[in-house]
Amino acid sequence: FKQQEHILGCVCGFQGIVESLASKSNIKLRFNMGSWVECNVGCQHHHEWMAGVVTGHWVDGQPYTVALDEGSVYVPNDEDKFIRRPALRFQVGDRVECNLHKGDGWVPGIVAAQWPNGTIETDTAFSAGGAPYVILLPEEREFIILGVDQDSCIRALSE
Repeated sequence: FKQQEHILGCVCGFQGIVESLASKSNIKLRFNMGSWVECNVGCQHHHEWMAGVVTGHWVDGQPYTVALDEGSVYVPNDEDKFIRRPALRFQVGDRVECNLHKGDGWVPGIVAAQWPNGTIETDTAFSAGGAPYVILLPEEREFIILGVDQDSCIRALSE
């Protein structure tokens, strides 16, 4: 019975720490809501990285909640060994095709920026934080933001 009291005391103390951490929501995190990231879902000696999107900050004292294809995970620390930006397939200047999902099919473009931080200055400024690519669509004379680097959204230009 005394052992149970000790465990409950530890749990209650831990809950106080969690509440304290959750109240520190003014701590600047590296990834914005909606950012495309990779999370380490493996164990200590076996890393398995899965792509997902940041859906929450400071939920239950954890810096990030990330939605994966297989469900959501909490990320315990804002460190590269737990959460990172995925490697990208295309470099600035690469000619690509983008699926606008508007019935237009695939349209040609040029990678204008990777992982832009903040606002992109064009004729009309727009926020692109957390997105892997900003693409210039020469035919439309506009920039678009691609939120993920997946074959269904972006591919190499087939000449």
